[in-house]
Amino acid sequence: MSLKKEPEKNSDDKTDKAKSNKNQARNRRLLLWLIVIVVLASILAYLIQPKAIVVDLHEVKKSSLIVSIDEEGQTRVRDVYTFSSPVDGKLDRIDLKVGDSVIANKTPLVIIHPSTSAFLDIRSEKQAQAAVDTAKSARRYANAEMKRVQSDLEFAKNEYHRAQELRKEKVIPLQKLEDAEHNFKAAHASLASARASVQMRSFELKQAEAMLMPTTELSDHGENCQCVPVTSSVNGKVLKIYDQSSRAIHTGEPLIDIGDAGDLEIVVDLLSADAVQVQVGNRVLINDWGGEQVLDGQVRSIEPFGVTKVSALGIEEQRVNVVIDLVTDKELWQRLGHGYQVGLKLVLWEADDVINIPLTAAFRKTLAIEKGQEDVWAVFVIEEGKVRVRDITLEHRSGLQAEVTSGLSVGEKIVLHPSNKVVDGVKVSDRAESF
Repeated sequence: MSLKKEPEKNSDDKTDKAKSNKNQARNRRLLLWLIVIVVLASILAYLIQPKAIVVDLHEVKKSSLIVSIDEEGQTRVRDVYTFSSPVDGKLDRIDLKVGDSVIANKTPLVIIHPSTSAFLDIRSEKQAQAAVDTAKSARRYANAEMKRVQSDLEFAKNEYHRAQELRKEKVIPLQKLEDAEHNFKAAHASLASARASVQMRSFELKQAEAMLMPTTELSDHGENCQCVPVTSSVNGKVLKIYDQSSRAIHTGEPLIDIGDAGDLEIVVDLLSADAVQVQVGNRVLINDWGGEQVLDGQVRSIEPFGVTKVSALGIEEQRVNVVIDLVTDKELWQRLGHGYQVGLKLVLWEADDVINIPLTAAFRKTLAIEKGQEDVWAVFVIEEGKVRVRDITLEHRSGLQAEVTSGLSVGEKIVLHPSNKVVDGVKVSDRAESF
């Protein structure tokens, strides 16, 4: 009996074992699918999760700030003396060169000769020749008149001597003697007048003949030349020679500029809207002049009138000259000369220890349009890896930086030039740390 029941028991064990194996396989499949689902969910969650925006960050700190007007100026000698021609004449070639030193009242600048006459045209030459012929005829007439007067004088002299002899013998009355004396003196005076007339006619002939003198003879004055030397009244150097060649010049024509090249100033023309912000005594930084060191300057004067100039874009602008003195020691800028271009900063306001940020980090939250309102500025501040909009107050502003008087603390980080993707609450990361 026992031998028959054993096969049935083994059959049940096999069935249970098969079921167990089947359950284990099913559990493994479920576990595998569960793992796949978890991995896919994680991947999907990672893909759906918003990424941090990479931005440029700036740490808020205190530093110096300068509010200035950046412009280009030009150096010039403080006192430039322009020497002009005192007379009309012919100028000798100028031997001086630009940069030569000049001693007051000693160094000759130029020499001016008397000007030569112009060439005569045919009509003027005929008129001058006719004037010569007329002068010659007048002189011949004067000589003939003088001979006649000399004859009258001889006759009056003889009559006077004869009357004296007759008066001694009392043949003629005293009246006759006095008449003869009067005629003698009158004839003598007429002879002097005739001689003067001959001399005058001779001078007129020379004057007429001078009109026909060749130009070459007129230009050759020799040692009797009444030349005019022009000397400098101040010590200095030659800054400019208007024309070095020999030529005919007129009274008042500029010849040479003289000045002290070591006594320089800077002139810069500003827009009138900028010039009203500048005050006498303002500090100036000359930072682009060719040297390594920044030079110091000071505003000496602001011209009270503006000049209309046309910009490179064809726009008319009102420009005002501002004159600046160089304060730095001369030894540091002795390489500068007259007419050099320099870059400078006209300091309107400066402070050494203030909170300032780049203007690229700030944006207008509210633009004031109505009168009496103020612009509301804001920045994106990093708080726990996310950006937050925060209102700030800006005061002094330069071209790149701005002073913050409220809203920020030292050590905080702000977003530079934020894009339209940066909004309140967005997670961000520093670009510098991503490399």
